[in-house]
Amino acid sequence: NLAAQLRQQEQPRLRLLYSIRRLAPEPYRRSIAQDKFGTADETRLDLVQLRQLLITLAARARSRQRRAAAA
Repeated sequence: NLAAQLRQQEQPRLRLLYSIRRLAPEPYRRSIAQDKFGTADETRLDLVQLRQLLITLAARARSRQRRAAAA
């Protein structure tokens, strides 16, 4: 079944997009994607770029939490 194989092949990308969308509001993640990759549309990024965006958003979220806890 070709459709099932194509869906399975897209799973890593869909998981990354899901995680990215849960980490930050759309305007914030679009701004970071624009600054880092030259496009605000995260669906146009490849897997490596999506991983980089996820790592950046996670690091910034942790930093925000640490600052809030220290204040």
